[in-house]
Amino acid sequence: MSLNSVAQEQMLFDDLWILEDLVIDNNSYLPPNNEEITYVTLDFDSYVHESIQYINLFGSTCETIGGLIEFNNSSSNFSFTDGPYETLGGGCMQSQNAIYEGLYFGFFYDNYNNGNIFNYSIVINTDNSKTLTVTSFNGDQAIYGSQTLSINENEGVEISLFYNAKNKSIEIASENQLDRVSIRIFNTLGKQVFHLNKNNKEKVIINLQEFADGIYFVTLQNEINQVIRKRIIKY
Repeated sequence: MSLNSVAQEQMLFDDLWILEDLVIDNNSYLPPNNEEITYVTLDFDSYVHESIQYINLFGSTCETIGGLIEFNNSSSNFSFTDGPYETLGGGCMQSQNAIYEGLYFGFFYDNYNNGNIFNYSIVINTDNSKTLTVTSFNGDQAIYGSQTLSINENEGVEISLFYNAKNKSIEIASENQLDRVSIRIFNTLGKQVFHLNKNNKEKVIINLQEFADGIYFVTLQNEINQVIRKRIIKY
C-alpha cells in the first residue's frame, strides 16, 4: 500500500531507516554487518527555530553524512539546501567497510552534483513494517526498512539525558543498559561534532563549553539498534 506525499513525508520522521540494499548501476550492494558496522542508517529530523522550520538528514556508517534538506510535497522528493557534509573522524578501519561507505556516501554526493533531486516512496508491508526507497537522478536506489525511533520501555531500558545549563554539559545515565552505546552529537547543519562509543555502565558527562551556543541533536544507539534522540539548546 503506497501513500500520498504528505503522509509519506511525516512517516520519514517516525522511523530510523536501516539500509537493506544499495543499487548502483543496476548492481546490488548489500550492507556489511560486522563489529565495525552493525547497521547503515538514514534518519530525518525536524525542528523550528525563530519561527523557521529546519529539516536535517543524517546517513551513518562508520562516519556520518548529513545536511539540511527541503521537501517538494507535490512530487515526493527532497533536495539539500545546505550540505551534504561528511564527518572526518577517521573513517572505517576495515577495507570492505571503507569501500561500502564510499559507495553509500557517493550515492548522496553524486546525486547532489547532478540536479540535487532525491525521489522517495514509502510502502507499508503486510506485516506493517515500512520500506523506504530513495532514487537518484540516474535510477540508483537506496532501499531501507523501518525501525521505530524509540526505546521499548517494556524491555527495561531507562536512560536519562539532560542538559546542565550551569556546567554547560550533557549528562547521560542509565540503571542497566548504558554499556555498549554509541553517542553522537550533531549541529543544525547535520555535521557530527561529537562521537563516543561507550563500553561501560558509568554515567557520561559531555562538556559543551567549547561548543557554540545553539541547537544540537544527541543520538544514543545501542548494539541492537534501539535509538533515543533528543534536541538540546546550548546557551
